[in-house]
Parts: sequence; C-alpha cells; structure tokens
Amino acid sequence: MLTRLLLIPVAIALTAVIPNTAHAGDNCHERVQDFRDWYAKDKDKYTLASRLEAEKHLQLAQLPSLNLLQCTEHLLKARRALREGKK
Repeated sequence: MLTRLLLIPVAIALTAVIPNTAHAGDNCHERVQDFRDWYAKDKDKYTLASRLEAEKHLQLAQLPSLNLLQCTEHLLKARRALREGKK
C-alpha cells in the first residue's frame, strides 16, 4: 500500500513534465512569430543591419533540434541586435 502511495506523486510529476517537452518546439515557433509581428510594426526604428542580425537569430531559433532554452537564447540575441541598432 505504501509503495502505491509513493508512486502516485511520481506518476503525476511525469505526466506534468512530458507534455511540456513535446510542445517546446511549438512554443518556440509561436514566440518567434510573436517577436516578428512585434518588430515588423516598427521596423523603421531599426537599421537594416540590426534587422538582418535579428532575423539570423530568429532563423536559428526555429531549428527543430533546439530545445526551449536554446530558442530563448536566440530570441534574446535577436532582441539585443534590434536594441543596439536603433536609429
């Protein structure tokens, strides 16, 4: 009986973790698209070089082999490129 009580929290924890890893790529693609939509509205505020640098990082963020952390790093690099290239 005690063994079953100990397995229940483990099973619940695993079911909470597994779906999150399966949708990491979907979440990344949504975040990249949201970022593109955001800076497309005010793209005249940024230099062409900074937009190209940001787009390079956005392309890297969408690679299917990346995990969510690597995707986030590329999004931050894209944001930094735009921030440094303001007109």
